[in-house]
Amino acid sequence: VRLTVTDAAGATGTATRAVTVTAPPAPEQPVDTSLARDAFGRTATGGWGTADRGGAWLVTGLLANATVADGAGRLAAAPGAGISAQLPGTVQDVAVQAGVVLQQAPTGGGSYVSLVTRNVGGSSRYSVQLRYSATGSVTATLLRTVSGTETALSSYRLAGTYTPGTVLTVRFETQGAGTTALRAKVWAAGTAEPADWQVQATDTSPALQRAGTVRTDLYHSANSTGTQVLRVDDVWVGAAGTRP
Repeated sequence: VRLTVTDAAGATGTATRAVTVTAPPAPEQPVDTSLARDAFGRTATGGWGTADRGGAWLVTGLLANATVADGAGRLAAAPGAGISAQLPGTVQDVAVQAGVVLQQAPTGGGSYVSLVTRNVGGSSRYSVQLRYSATGSVTATLLRTVSGTETALSSYRLAGTYTPGTVLTVRFETQGAGTTALRAKVWAAGTAEPADWQVQATDTSPALQRAGTVRTDLYHSANSTGTQVLRVDDVWVGAAGTRP
């Protein structure tokens, strides 16, 4: 670095110093605390392929109806049919969050989308289920399913009506042993996340006081018309009490 100074009489003086320039330290990268996550930045047919973190998805249902395209995992179901996509790891106290979109307006008995935790053997699980009715309403229900028998624990009807193509962010947590606390919230993309849980319950079913898998489900009611398509994006799975 050279500095030259000139006074009022025109005399000059120069000083030179050596300066060592170093790059600033790189910003610290946030620690990824997720157990699983998937942004679906790939293309796949006959299944969902492998998540960004958490392993390969297992599809139960017609494989041709499970695809990945345009940044979303897709599940399609004809009237009276269901389909699910499951991650391989088991976990007990867990938080699950995902963006879900229905492409078609529900008809007949409506369409049902669920986020599932503690899935044990395929017939026992906890879930938060969104029922999209033909009238446009959406109801979130906490469900317990034990050996195929489903019981509603608590429910909450969202304000307003649903427009097909709208992304709803769903967050679902299960935590505890002996007595499990279930809690969920749902909000539309572009709106503020609710400060409080919208629906909560507790359950003591012995079959569900253990670790299980995480999955997402689509069911299209038997008296509906056409094929329903569910798009799923930004799946995140972490320890209960944490968030993306």
